[in-house]
Amino acid sequence: MRNYNAFPVTTDALLLSGFAAAYCEKRAVRRVIDLGCGSGILALELAAKPGVSALAVDVSPDAVAAARANAESAGLSSAVTAALCDVREIGAVAARASFDLAVCNPPYFGAAGGRAPEDAARRSGAVESGAAFGDFCRAASYALRRGGGFLAVVRTERLAEAFRELTDAKLEPKLLRLVQSSAAAAPKLALIAAASGAKPGVRTLPALITGG
Repeated sequence: MRNYNAFPVTTDALLLSGFAAAYCEKRAVRRVIDLGCGSGILALELAAKPGVSALAVDVSPDAVAAARANAESAGLSSAVTAALCDVREIGAVAARASFDLAVCNPPYFGAAGGRAPEDAARRSGAVESGAAFGDFCRAASYALRRGGGFLAVVRTERLAEAFRELTDAKLEPKLLRLVQSSAAAAPKLALIAAASGAKPGVRTLPALITGG
């Protein structure tokens, strides 16, 4: 997996990839959309499973080029399509209610929060400069069939905002897993699974201890 000039693969992307793999074990997932794909790690990991195809979407030309190159290197060009698109205009590249699963590793900080990295690729992946988390939720809601899942990783300080944006987009939070470096450490990340058109009710999974 190469980053080229796209946002680099980080620990949170790997955590979300593992969360998505576990989620898919018990569900029929055939079509996946990766919203804000970066170098394409989530799309590639999920499309590596037999019978699964993925659409990797990003507003960055460098990210789309990286996702395409990585798909070719992995022998997954027929299973992964990378498309240049702002998620606020997702209808330009995706049909409504046509996906079983949407995944998203959004920028961690809002436009007014967090220190923006000097590197352009890192800055676009760390701080919201265009689409906000609510825009990713609405894009997922558009793309998902009824009952389809939306998986995301967010900082715990934005958890209340994330739940609000999800429910506003008619994506009901169903699973929550907090991530912490040790049993005694406060969690800093949260893995969320929501479902399109589902009834209310959230199940909290045991915390994921990374040991890092």
